[in-house]
Amino acid sequence: MNIQFFSHSSIIIRTGETTLWTDPWTIGKVFNNSWAQFPEVKFDQTLLDEINAIWISHEHPDHFNIPTLKSFPTWFKEKATVYFQKTNSDKMEKAFRQLGFTNIQLLPHREIVDLDSKTKVYCYQVGIMDSCLATIQGNDTILNINDAKIQKPDCLNIMNDIGKSKILLNQFSIAGFNGFPNFKENLKREKENTLEEMTERHDWLGAEYTIPFASFIYFCCEDNRFINEYANNPNDVDTFFKKKGKKLLTLYPGDCVETSKTEAHDSSDSLAKFESDFKRFDSLPFDQSPLIEVETIEKTFHEFSKRLHTYYPLFILKLLKPVKVYIRDLGSGIEFSIPDQRFKEVVITEQQTDLSLNSQPLFFALKFPFGIQTLGVSGRGLVLNNFKNWKYHRIIASLYNAEIYFRFRYLFRKEFLKFIFSKWTTLIQQLNAKLKRM
Repeated sequence: MNIQFFSHSSIIIRTGETTLWTDPWTIGKVFNNSWAQFPEVKFDQTLLDEINAIWISHEHPDHFNIPTLKSFPTWFKEKATVYFQKTNSDKMEKAFRQLGFTNIQLLPHREIVDLDSKTKVYCYQVGIMDSCLATIQGNDTILNINDAKIQKPDCLNIMNDIGKSKILLNQFSIAGFNGFPNFKENLKREKENTLEEMTERHDWLGAEYTIPFASFIYFCCEDNRFINEYANNPNDVDTFFKKKGKKLLTLYPGDCVETSKTEAHDSSDSLAKFESDFKRFDSLPFDQSPLIEVETIEKTFHEFSKRLHTYYPLFILKLLKPVKVYIRDLGSGIEFSIPDQRFKEVVITEQQTDLSLNSQPLFFALKFPFGIQTLGVSGRGLVLNNFKNWKYHRIIASLYNAEIYFRFRYLFRKEFLKFIFSKWTTLIQQLNAKLKRM
């Protein structure tokens, strides 16, 4: 098999019969215009002639990038098969069809499925959103875990199902910020932990090589640019892996490697190109977010709160205590309560609030089902007080976005029950790990 690195979390795998493109993202910024690709993407339209399959790992916009998918010509959408994990919801399948794709195959959790006459794929679902994909041909396995936070029990499950992986593709840098005020200490620790976790997963999955992956972005707004100081770059990963005695393959956009010729691959040119790129990092553009008036935020809050009351009983929502917010660019404070569906302006200092951020990220957080998750990924707010309360808001928002509802009439839907029972053991393992991280 041949791997060609394209950008960020995107590779092209050529099996001989199938050319599979993972998580294509060629257009624009993501996460409320808070991430931009770095290095910049150079898309060769002629690649569409050979690509006949696409895998989307999950619905985050750096993986499921709607502008990119929408931009493809009709003939390509009718030709290519889209692969996605089978979940409790059909919203993603509907989304692919609305974008014009006609061939969609849903991959069940932990099952090996034929890709073509010589190649198989295996999907491992992580939590309520993420997934990994193994591409298997003969004795060679390419395992793409992108930015899925798999833990040791997940790795043992994967090893039991498909054995060791020859090549592992894994995230190598910070992919968000939960807003703790002592951010210097937290982000420095996250930077170091990410490298430690890379080598742990390398060992847990019995990988021969790891390819640094899924972190080729920069935080591109004025209110999140500070995170870039704590980002790893490919040369950091190379140094760390050498120190640990692990094998690394570093690919620059456009570079290829054959799974049968990994020993012959020389990463030095790629590392030199990345080093040159990162020297111009400070000259990259950073955006100011627009002002959103309090009246607009209030209206959006009431719409959001009403939707949560539709899908969750009051005794669940009462876990969510009032949140005091300082809106930096407006210089004003608000307090909202989802159980009471109450919103009011308050006179308060920034240090007395629970959450501090600009008006546009706050509006976005309340506007969309994925908005509160996006706030964390984009790193555009500080949680100054009552961390546990905000954690509960994030959990409920994540469940809502995943269409996991707790009102009685939704709990016994056929697809939901099948999803839960098919993943019961791994969901418990992953939930415990997620709660420890939040």
